[in-house]
Amino acid sequence: MTPEPDLQTALDAVYAAFRHYSRPGTLEAAPTRDPKRVLARLSARNLAELTSDDINGYMGWAMTTIGGVNDYKHFLPRILELAVQGTGRVHVGGDPESLAGKIAYGEFSDWPADERAAIVTAFDAAWRQALRTSLEEEEAEDWLRGLITLGEPIQTRLTAWLETSAPLAGLHLADAVCSEILRRKDARPPFGSSDEYVPYKAYSAWLAGPSVRERLECLASEIDDDEEAWRLRQALDGPMPPYPEVWRG
Repeated sequence: MTPEPDLQTALDAVYAAFRHYSRPGTLEAAPTRDPKRVLARLSARNLAELTSDDINGYMGWAMTTIGGVNDYKHFLPRILELAVQGTGRVHVGGDPESLAGKIAYGEFSDWPADERAAIVTAFDAAWRQALRTSLEEEEAEDWLRGLITLGEPIQTRLTAWLETSAPLAGLHLADAVCSEILRRKDARPPFGSSDEYVPYKAYSAWLAGPSVRERLECLASEIDDDEEAWRLRQALDGPMPPYPEVWRG
């Protein structure tokens, strides 16, 4: 997406909140990561000019096998900006939900309040803009699931989503239902604590619930594009499998 004013303001606030984290002079890393090469790419340009190719060798492994939390915080504003633009998603850790998972791994709940607020505001602004953006360009649900991963309550956002009358927002809702059908079909073996997935289960139940179906049924009379109508029928006609009591990646 090309950021609109609200989203651009949120991204600028992320840069401001993390500006005091300097570029690292060295990166601690596992021997297989070649940290000198990675740091050379990360140092090739100013932070705001780094490309997804510059960051590719770093963002998927940051904090797990290369660098620490403060190193990651220096690069995070640009990583988030690339995720918004869509140019970081071809790489591991570049999509919104994976990025949120990486941030959470860095003990996000313990970060200073201004840093947490800036990140949450940016994810929220990206989600809201995505609801006004074509599905070919952006999937709004990715940003919402990122907010769940960050531990952010989403009930008010779900209510707002239902109450948004714009057909595009409804089509994003249909797309989210279709994605949930596939996720339930492709359940994976248990992983981690089941308590970690309670918010995802609540979101899944909402997608399968009557209020969402009612909104999609109303949407049917609002669209006449064949492809959009097909997307909607997939959501309305596709049977929702039972929720699996296992981890869903």
